Amino acid sequence: MITLLPPLEKLTVKRLYRDRLIVVALVAMAMVWLIFIALLMPSRVVLGVKNKDAKARLETLKSNPSSVEARNLEGEVRDINKLTKVLDDSVTNDQAVASGLFADVLDYRSAHNVHIDFLSYRRDDSFTLRGVAATRSALLGFVNDIEREDSFSEVESPIANLIDNADIEFVVQAKLIELKEDEVKVSE
Repeated sequence: MITLLPPLEKLTVKRLYRDRLIVVALVAMAMVWLIFIALLMPSRVVLGVKNKDAKARLETLKSNPSSVEARNLEGEVRDINKLTKVLDDSVTNDQAVASGLFADVLDYRSAHNVHIDFLSYRRDDSFTLRGVAATRSALLGFVNDIEREDSFSEVESPIANLIDNADIEFVVQAKLIELKEDEVKVSE
């Protein structure tokens, strides 16, 4: 039957068919979108209620800390007070902590043309130095001077530090000598 229509009418029928197909597709997409929102609403409401409940519990915990949390905080405060006391004692004895522990390391650095980029100190009395040495011999001299220092019990320099000849990026790990109870007096 479509073959009996003139060419202009054929184009009109095809255009109407395409337009109706687009409208049906848009209506179907809108229906899917509405169903999606309708199915999503219950979970959104549940999550909103849980969020409000969690915020309320957080506020009560902030205002009323439990005994376990209080003990943890009390322990942390005690540790900080001990460290502060050690720092105060070293400053009153006219010795800054950095100069007392690392003065010789910093002197070795300048004597051997070594640049320290990073210094990390950990609670287990160990520290890590990262930096750049101009030459391999400068790095070896720097590490040997640190090893000869009486303040350090262990000094580790990975063999990978010695691969290059110049502009050597290095990592050195050292552990401080453990002090006896009578050498450092800390009061609570």
